[in-house]
Amino acid sequence: MKKFLLVGLLFLFQLSSFTNGVFAEVTPEELKSYTTETGLTESDLEDYLAVYDLSLKDFESVNELVSYLGEPVNDDTIQTLLTKHNISEDELQHILGGFGESVQDYLFIKDLEITVDFYINHAEVLVEAERMLSEIGLTEDEIGGLLLHFISLNNINLEQKMSSISTNLEQYFSYNNSESLSSEQQKELLVMYDKMIEIFELQPRYFLLKDGSKEAVAYTELLEKESLDGADLLIEIYRGNDQYLLDLRVSEEMLASDFIIERGEKLLTVATLAQEMSVKVQGNRLPTTASPYSNLLLLGALLIIIGIGTVFMNRKYA
Repeated sequence: MKKFLLVGLLFLFQLSSFTNGVFAEVTPEELKSYTTETGLTESDLEDYLAVYDLSLKDFESVNELVSYLGEPVNDDTIQTLLTKHNISEDELQHILGGFGESVQDYLFIKDLEITVDFYINHAEVLVEAERMLSEIGLTEDEIGGLLLHFISLNNINLEQKMSSISTNLEQYFSYNNSESLSSEQQKELLVMYDKMIEIFELQPRYFLLKDGSKEAVAYTELLEKESLDGADLLIEIYRGNDQYLLDLRVSEEMLASDFIIERGEKLLTVATLAQEMSVKVQGNRLPTTASPYSNLLLLGALLIIIGIGTVFMNRKYA
């Protein structure tokens, strides 16, 4: 899950800064020479470039292609990386293996270098993020489904719609939990939750689980409850077309504690780190108009947690 959480988020940043209408292309002869020299195949290159919404046809020459791709992963470039970080090859494999990866997953050394540097510096936060998501029942496949759903929205105004909400959320997840939220603040959280559900085109359904039974319950009814009488809360999330995406299960104990607030803080931290990693990888290839989709994705997970937390907001902070 750690791999998907950040590498999957990073995928959303792969936007092209190349313009259309380039008439010259890398010639077959140049391409054959390059693939022979590097050991990469044309299919390898096309698959890699596709992540950036590019293809070989977008490059005028093999020199332009090489400049964009950088040095491939090979014995020499790996040795340079090991020397830079003062680690052995076994240690490198161990670092990557902890995030479900291996050296073989990378074609170009710049990507491997940035990833290794990021993992070394932020390992504790990433492990905590995985644990946190697991605690509320999110699997790697479900995170993947949510990711693909956000991609499918293709809404150029998504960032603008989320901007004010993101700013407002930060004040709640840096809030002193020992203090009480006012009734106005409670209402604002609920309004933000409703807006995010609408923006992300999601349909949550709520159920109470107890003694093997599953009982549907309306969200408005949950907001009025002071107790779940020992039941767990199950939230199933669907797309606007009723396609299932994921489900979360939390206990009444989680809802009655600071679990929600603390996890919200963690998610915002991971969102910031994911954006940091994306900018490092993209460098000057990241267009100034590119939206910080990592924040949007993490806020998507965050909105689900908010939806759970607001169920007991009135009881906890009254």
